[in-house]
Amino acid sequence: MFDAAAGGDDFALHVVDYVARASAAGIASAKAAYDVDVVIIGGSVYLNNRRLLKPLIEKHLEAYSPFSSKIDVVDASFGENEGIMGAYAIAYRKPEDLPLF
Repeated sequence: MFDAAAGGDDFALHVVDYVARASAAGIASAKAAYDVDVVIIGGSVYLNNRRLLKPLIEKHLEAYSPFSSKIDVVDASFGENEGIMGAYAIAYRKPEDLPLF
């Protein structure tokens, strides 16, 4: 789907835009509920297609929260290894012993 969208296929562009809009709605909801300033996005779908998704998410975020401060969208720092790093953290320490941010 993302390859077709990158190639200009109208239907694929519509689907990718829908995914970005849904992501932006979720981020805007987190902003409204918790007043977050930064959202970190990861996962293979996003990380492998961020050049296409990130600008669309940011565009829709402006529409969903026009009266609130800007939300920075940041790529996850562990890249494709974030799942394994999370599993490692839980195996290394019990969740209740992990430091809070």
